Amino acid sequence: MPRSNRLREWQAARCGTRLLISLWIYAYKEGVHSAREIAQLCEYHPAYQWLTGLEVVNYHTLADFRTGHKER
Repeated sequence: MPRSNRLREWQAARCGTRLLISLWIYAYKEGVHSAREIAQLCEYHPAYQWLTGLEVVNYHTLADFRTGHKER
């Protein structure tokens, strides 16, 4: 498995499903639909910082989570 895939899996496990769901729900509520934009907001927006506990969330983790959990 390539190193980048392992790193993304590790970050997804570290972040947790509840956090990623919370970020996507809050972002959609605010009209944000881009994983990159959510990751940027996590760096400076107080609400996103509170949700993440000031931890950095990689946009790949957010995007992979969304595409991996599409509605069926």
